[in-house]
Amino acid sequence: MANALSLPASAKSSSTKAAGSQSTADPECLTVTQSSPATYTIENTACPTESVLASMELAGASDDTRCFVKKIRTQISIASEGGAPVINYQCIEGTPGCSAELVRDMFPECRAG
Repeated sequence: MANALSLPASAKSSSTKAAGSQSTADPECLTVTQSSPATYTIENTACPTESVLASMELAGASDDTRCFVKKIRTQISIASEGGAPVINYQCIEGTPGCSAELVRDMFPECRAG
């Protein structure tokens, strides 16, 4: 049975204003569940007809942390021995202020996913 994880306030989606676009608040579309001791599923539960762009972090077994931007339409599975993935930001692709380029620019330390 998968356990639903509560995300910290910093991992919730927020408003952003891109140059030349209106500010937009995006719904929280993604849910993180643990499917095995070191595997997590990130599922688009609230916005099933939309693609969601997300910036997320994975803690490694040591003190290293990986960050990447991923587009999620339905769900993805991620191996993470250091704990649950943290979603730093999420938005519905194509809405004002939400494109892969803008999200990558917001988190330049994250590689494309």
